[in-house]
Amino acid sequence: MKNYILIYDDCCFYEIVTICYYLKFTNNNIVFCSLNGEKITCTEGTTIEANRALSDIKIEDVLSFILPDEEEAEHTMYFGESVDSYRLK
Repeated sequence: MKNYILIYDDCCFYEIVTICYYLKFTNNNIVFCSLNGEKITCTEGTTIEANRALSDIKIEDVLSFILPDEEEAEHTMYFGESVDSYRLK
């Protein structure tokens, strides 16, 4: 099982670095996913390459699903639905 972090344009790089530090420190697996599986650019200008698309995640493989800067993620759209209403397959 893995910890998935949703990355999206203008998300906060600092929050991602902080959570990754703690997850790695506790020997957890981390996977970056974006809405379409492509790289994104954080607010600070840093580019992050996604490991997979959100739609490719299987629910039985998820230990945790992290939305950095969650207030911003609510406004991100995925096929006309907000991210928080999207259901993993």
